[in-house]
Amino acid sequence: STDECTGWTGITCNAEGRVTEVNLAASIQATESNVGPSDSLQLSVDFFLLLAETLQIFNLSQNQLSQSTIPTEVGTLRQLTALSLGENQFVGTIPTQLSDLTMLGHLVLGSNLLDGAVPSLTDLAQLSYLDLRANENLGGDLSLEGMDS
Repeated sequence: STDECTGWTGITCNAEGRVTEVNLAASIQATESNVGPSDSLQLSVDFFLLLAETLQIFNLSQNQLSQSTIPTEVGTLRQLTALSLGENQFVGTIPTQLSDLTMLGHLVLGSNLLDGAVPSLTDLAQLSYLDLRANENLGGDLSLEGMDS
């Protein structure tokens, strides 16, 4: 049942009580006891394993998380249709594992501190919205070959 999900802000579950959406956009407030600006985000491998089969929407945008990298385990979330991690000051490269998210239609990584080359996104045939803006050290060739217009 979805009873387990009631009372959890930003969490949506299906009829079986499995998490289908994590929407914590602009919702992580800075205090002395939790993650906030100048803190990093660390998600355990278990987080991804628990949500791999059911999570469709993952939105952590606008939380100004700093010095965090985008975990490579995000590639295990094969049911994702939307991934929004913009405006978080993520550092490092975009994981190549994003190409495993073949259901992804909406990808927002803009306004971070990402660097390196943009990995191939040609396997993301469902992708209709891509935001990579304001990542000054991001480069390379963005190939959209094989994708629908």
